[in-house]
Amino acid sequence: MTEEWWRRYKENKTKSENKLFSDLESDIKRKFKSEKHPDDMFSICKTDNNYWRHYRASENLDPDAVSLVLCRDYGCDLMYCQALTHEGKHKTYGCVEQYNEFRNCYVKEKRKFNSVHSENEWLSNKNLIPEYIDKQLAIMKDQKERVKKYGEIKVVKIDDNKLVDVPKMKQEMDGKDGYF
Repeated sequence: MTEEWWRRYKENKTKSENKLFSDLESDIKRKFKSEKHPDDMFSICKTDNNYWRHYRASENLDPDAVSLVLCRDYGCDLMYCQALTHEGKHKTYGCVEQYNEFRNCYVKEKRKFNSVHSENEWLSNKNLIPEYIDKQLAIMKDQKERVKKYGEIKVVKIDDNKLVDVPKMKQEMDGKDGYF
């Protein structure tokens, strides 16, 4: 008798249920359960956690994945901006600068990888991409540490032909007053 009662209860509930309301309610519950605060998502994205290490060690990566991993910081910035500003259909509204930085990095890294390694090369050697990513991440980390230590370093090239009244060699300068 109890089983019969519960079966009829479920049937009546599904018959009388407002499908639109139940779908909306489940979407709202799912959205609020799964989403975190943008600050939390940003900090998770920026950390080198087990997920990222496992992903970049995978043998099933392609040049697109190389670019995504190497441009992760720009992607995190874009995601954070979108989480803070996204209200309508335009996902990049207000985040044009972050989008352009991510896109430029993505295109640059993909071109760099494709210029060094051919498609046949990375398809035949499954460890090539994870090794390339690790090498590039080490280079990027070293560059960040140098910037922290010395500040941003800019290289200035001087065209000797455009210099006016400047001695060509140090030996010429040693005899003149006022230079050194």
